[in-house]
Amino acid sequence: PPSPRGASPGQKSGSAAGPPPTAARAAGEDGRREAHPPTTAREVPTECAPSEFTVSLNKVPGTSLGINLQVQASAVHLDDVREDGLVAEWNKKSPAEVQVRSKDDIVGVNSVRGPGKRLLEELKNATGTLE
Repeated sequence: PPSPRGASPGQKSGSAAGPPPTAARAAGEDGRREAHPPTTAREVPTECAPSEFTVSLNKVPGTSLGINLQVQASAVHLDDVREDGLVAEWNKKSPAEVQVRSKDDIVGVNSVRGPGKRLLEELKNATGTLE
């Protein structure tokens, strides 16, 4: 599932189900710069632009994303990524630059981009591939 790192981080073309969830993260915040974006965003120093990357998760009924979040006007803010759930599984198998972390923002889910309430509904109700 997903998260934006500066809104459209090197988004890949979407699959039949639409593009992957996008996360945005501030570049340089931890000395790393994302090459590919899922859609998650992080707070960014004024001199740095946020980056986005795409996360691809397979959500089936009964599975949990394993995230705590807050709905914002144009995104869903991640308060915490728990050790259980689909997002933690993604993080374990993904390079650090595309891992979903606390303080990331989800700016898109499949073909849906903001507002935050709409993204939340897509995260809750969609099954299959989330990007």
